[in-house]
Amino acid sequence: MNINQKYTLLIVLYFSFLGMTQGQKVTISNDVNIRTDYAYDLLGPMGDKILLYRDKGFEHSIEFYNQNLEFISDKILRFEQKKVRIIGLLPQDSTIMIFYAFDKKKFTYVNAQELDSRGNAIDTIAIFKEKKGFTRKRYKFTSSEDRKKALIFSLEKDRINLAVFDNSAKKLLWDDMIEYSDYKIRESFKKTRITNNGDVFLLMETNNSRFSKDKHQLELNYFPINSDVVESYFFRLKGFISIDINLKVDNKNNRVIIAGLSSEDNSEKATGYFTYNAPINSIDKSTKIKPVNFDDELIKEVYGKSSKKKQSLKHFGLQNILIRQDGGMILQAEMNREYSRRSGYGNQRRFGTNYYGNDSWIDYENDDMVFIAVHPSGEEHWTKVLYKKQFSQDDGGVFSSFFTFITPSRMRIIYNDQIKKNGTVSEYVLDPLGNLERNALLSTEDQQLLLRFQEAKQISSNELLVPSEKSGFLNLVKISF
Repeated sequence: MNINQKYTLLIVLYFSFLGMTQGQKVTISNDVNIRTDYAYDLLGPMGDKILLYRDKGFEHSIEFYNQNLEFISDKILRFEQKKVRIIGLLPQDSTIMIFYAFDKKKFTYVNAQELDSRGNAIDTIAIFKEKKGFTRKRYKFTSSEDRKKALIFSLEKDRINLAVFDNSAKKLLWDDMIEYSDYKIRESFKKTRITNNGDVFLLMETNNSRFSKDKHQLELNYFPINSDVVESYFFRLKGFISIDINLKVDNKNNRVIIAGLSSEDNSEKATGYFTYNAPINSIDKSTKIKPVNFDDELIKEVYGKSSKKKQSLKHFGLQNILIRQDGGMILQAEMNREYSRRSGYGNQRRFGTNYYGNDSWIDYENDDMVFIAVHPSGEEHWTKVLYKKQFSQDDGGVFSSFFTFITPSRMRIIYNDQIKKNGTVSEYVLDPLGNLERNALLSTEDQQLLLRFQEAKQISSNELLVPSEKSGFLNLVKISF
């Protein structure tokens, strides 16, 4: 679970760089043995403590650390049933809300438990129950940017179930079931988002293939909290296919954003990008979205001398959309590729945020990044290519890619230079006008760290919390700038 923070864009000011990165303070916890754990999750700070959730199957616990990452205590969580399924965890200012499901007789119950700052249960709230089906339902979870609202949803063959919970009032605000008879839910469902006031957006997509791209379409459903009417908006993407489409809500400017990479006919070759950005109260009922093609200079910057043969960005995917304070956006795309060294061996995916290697015989390559800044009007502001080269084998690619650290005047793109435990951590620093600088941030050689920046959390304006994993042991690492 990452902290959703806005990228502050101050067009009227120019921010100069500070030169080479000044000294960082790195704090490291003692080794935590996670060989028998199913999963773990960095919950981040609560008051003066830092929290770590651990899932050992039938046992769930929260560990408490001080600001020096010294272990203080742990608390085993107790529920109505021994066997529960954790749906989501949401730390508040002084409490933790845990959402979970369990089966009892003919029903599945979804509850929330509130814990105090020591992990003691102070309240249990029954959110809803429903009859068990032939197969166990998999509940999904997301929260609003301010963490005051939680959305629990599930996908079925021809419908989606939604439930919005208020963490402050500790009650179910609304729930609904929407049928999609014209969709194959698991193929068509793309994203759902919840605003700070409890409104929900749900994005569906159809005909996203080279054979049916003339009928390519998005449907955006809007569930306002103060109305029983579901608003539906349709977007025509005729003539191209989408790659890694994403949906965001801008709570500050009260806007909805849709974006993705585009291709003429091949999902491995991105030829451009597309965006839609509008105030929530004035979304067009029916809109045609046109892609913006990458220009030759951008492709030349990515591929250098070999660019003459290139007309697209191969194996690039959209990693994230950052929301600018002026209502615009920054698209973060990255080259990522997986290929098997030996056919016939399937992948076993990691559970939650943890990974224990059964992705045998798979190579992972995560290379250059392309960032595109777009004004609220849809006009392109700037583009930048950030070079890196990451390669690993049989690890699920969990140590690759990057983390974006946000400050009011700039953003820092932090990543492992090489996927090894005695390497260098580097960063790119971008200011609001797209000016770029690259720095060596720190060396992991002395501590033998292997940092998972994909699971990092920004815990303050100058502190980053990131897990390090090696040989079945976990370390919490705090980097202070």
